[in-house]
Amino acid sequence: MKFTKKTLFLCLIVFVGFFSCKKEIDNPYDNLTYPDNSDDPSYLVANHTINGLHDRIFSPLCANSGCHDGTLEPDFRTIESTYNTLVYHPLIKNDPNYPTNHFTYRVLPGDTTKSMLYHRLTVEFGELGQKNIMPLGLDTDEKLYWNQNKQQFLADIRKWINEGAKDMFGNSPSLGNFEPEIKGLVAYADGGSTPLLRNNILLQVPAGTQNITVWYSYDDDVTTVQNLTNNKAKFSTSAYNFNNVSEQSITYTNTPISELGFKNTMLDFYHYITIDVSSYTTDDLLYNRIYIQDEHNTITEIPSDGTDFPIIKRYAFEFN
Repeated sequence: MKFTKKTLFLCLIVFVGFFSCKKEIDNPYDNLTYPDNSDDPSYLVANHTINGLHDRIFSPLCANSGCHDGTLEPDFRTIESTYNTLVYHPLIKNDPNYPTNHFTYRVLPGDTTKSMLYHRLTVEFGELGQKNIMPLGLDTDEKLYWNQNKQQFLADIRKWINEGAKDMFGNSPSLGNFEPEIKGLVAYADGGSTPLLRNNILLQVPAGTQNITVWYSYDDDVTTVQNLTNNKAKFSTSAYNFNNVSEQSITYTNTPISELGFKNTMLDFYHYITIDVSSYTTDDLLYNRIYIQDEHNTITEIPSDGTDFPIIKRYAFEFN
């Protein structure tokens, strides 16, 4: 068929006429009525819920770069990570001015006075002269925002904890199975019987030492220490670079040694590893990480990149 200007003009008239005569169809979504979900727990947005606390406090003030943005725990990047790293989460750092069993969790549902989260926001304490009250590292506007709303923010946190620290759907938490912990680490040089001393938390290795034997005291809320698996260790001269370091096996023994743990209480140490340190010289630092697994969790790395540096130093050696 040969198209001429006349043919194209006629086609255009038919095309326009077709759509001008076609009945207009309403968009079925224009007047859509949504159901009232105000009683649905997933719509919890009140200030004293975890949703409200994350939106107004944890996300804008705590999830800052280099702080609780996944670099350090608790992890305040999302509501889920906030909740999971707070509620019934064991402590990494405790307040030495209180009995060792006073604070057990970052958030203990129903009890603000025994929740480390609230304690860190209201009481000044720290290690090695680094005493402080959270939140830290705020810029001028953030400080103004916190100071202007501080009393209300604290009241909302108290209310959330004391009412059971419910999750983003309004569910009450349950005490689950936790990852394994290490309660103590001691070491001996060249088969000696006197534990290495600590200076500024670091374990001190005497000059000329050929090997050190490191002992660990594990703990788990369900799995017995002899049934913990994986049992690997890595040693690195960098506090945060363990990617290219080979794993070494940790040995379990039925005849433990008894020594002081991190909290100066006597503990049994069932696991140990002996490593060659003859190549290290004065002022070298050697950092240690342990990889263990219980019956219900994936492999736990202790310490990890998110661990506070003073805690990381508990697992490190300084050569004299």
